[in-house]
Amino acid sequence: MKDLVWNVFKKTGSVTSYLLYKEIERYGERERNEKGYKTSAHPGSGAALH
Repeated sequence: MKDLVWNVFKKTGSVTSYLLYKEIERYGERERNEKGYKTSAHPGSGAALH
């Protein structure tokens, strides 16, 4: 999808296509960061308070 939007931007110069491309890029980065956050070990995450 990202490549398709980029190709549309290259051919048309459409600012809207470029902005959509950047939004798709940001969404992908956010997903990668969230997956990394969920799978990483966080200090104190397993500690129970008594």
